[in-house]
Amino acid sequence: MKTTESVNSAKPTVDIIIPTFNNNQIFGNCIKSLTRFTSEPFRLIIVNNGEDLTVQGYANTVLIKNSKNLGWIGGINSGIKWCLENSSSPFICFLNDDVQVLEHDFGWLTKMIYAFQLDKKVGAVGPSSNAIMGYQSISHIGLPPALEATRLSGMCMLVKREVIEKI
Repeated sequence: MKTTESVNSAKPTVDIIIPTFNNNQIFGNCIKSLTRFTSEPFRLIIVNNGEDLTVQGYANTVLIKNSKNLGWIGGINSGIKWCLENSSSPFICFLNDDVQVLEHDFGWLTKMIYAFQLDKKVGAVGPSSNAIMGYQSISHIGLPPALEATRLSGMCMLVKREVIEKI
């Protein structure tokens, strides 16, 4: 595993781990949407399981290059390892490389962090989406802004650092 880092001065509240495999175009759209529509200070932990990925020009970014394709969960685990050894951000977010945050979603990360303040027992939260099943689907009209769920989709999941440390 090889890492490179580009850092700015803002202390990140969230480390966002994004595993990818030589997926420059889709990955690039994900990063552009994150930087445009996220108000919380964050650090990108990009885990590339392939050889060809461009991350130049993105501030506060760590690039982890694995020597072989470890798959999604292997990429997440590489990112978690880096976070636990090198960061003190109170939250870690797992994000698919094809997720795009839209303009009307501005503040998405702030809203997810707020869920932890509402109930100290909450260990992980996830957003609703048009491309997901179950209670996280936006097709469930009339649901409250937050509800307890037995499972969350890994396409986007925010977890307290202390929960990951316990696991």
